[in-house]
Amino acid sequence: MVTPETGFDIGSLVKAFTGLAILQLESEGKLHLNDAMPKFFPNSPPDKINITVQELMEHTSGLPDIVDADSRPVDYTPSFDYEPVSRDEIVSRALHAKLKFSPGQKSEYSNLGYSLLGVIIEMTSGQTYERYLQEHLFGPAGMTRTGYLAPDWKQDELAVGYFKGARWGTPLDHPWLQDGPSWNLRANGGMLSTVQDLYKFIQALDGDTVLRADVKQKYFQFGVKKNARGARTLGGAGSNEVFDAAFLWYLDEHRALIMLTSSDDYRAERMIPDLARELRRIQPQ
Repeated sequence: MVTPETGFDIGSLVKAFTGLAILQLESEGKLHLNDAMPKFFPNSPPDKINITVQELMEHTSGLPDIVDADSRPVDYTPSFDYEPVSRDEIVSRALHAKLKFSPGQKSEYSNLGYSLLGVIIEMTSGQTYERYLQEHLFGPAGMTRTGYLAPDWKQDELAVGYFKGARWGTPLDHPWLQDGPSWNLRANGGMLSTVQDLYKFIQALDGDTVLRADVKQKYFQFGVKKNARGARTLGGAGSNEVFDAAFLWYLDEHRALIMLTSSDDYRAERMIPDLARELRRIQPQ
């Protein structure tokens, strides 16, 4: 039975955690958003020496979305996430990948860029990516059921995924590295969480006891939008084509929608907008 405590793969919602970690490290003086690649990767090739941390965060680095062992862009399939790629290997792939455009020229989604942000978090904090999040975000927010390894997930605590009409299983049915998922996933997706914990995340953003005010302000500058009626919203979505996760938070109305699904027949990110409109209809402000 699925409950608010059931674990789901939350896909690219992980990028919100990665972005907050980067902003937290900046507030601690350990990095700056305008730091360029050579500060962290001294062997960066000429085409990448001007890529900044901020461009990695904003998907304006020019790096492709995902790449294979030869650093060539590939089409995504769920199996890609579970190829055994180490931290050093993902850095090598990124440094050898051909840029799709000059850094800062435009915006194009890059999971590879967020993998590099995960490496930067580890290099500047001296902790693993997950440990840094546990100590600086999840722990203070009371999010005990969010993480790769830290929650010590059991099979019966996780939703079962279905893909193209067949049982895909849980993320634990697919290969991970000894210290967590492949770096094809690390820091850009693949983390497990629950509806209850994601609500605690929104509460942390809404309150003033977990995150520093300057960190929240910068994060809101990156993510807060105004909808057609002028309401401030913050949302996110992520998917591995099996599991799908989405949330939509109305900041000034103190309400949020969170949906997690585990079948390619039912996609949370497609259902949330319809649900938001229906709730608006029956509960006008």
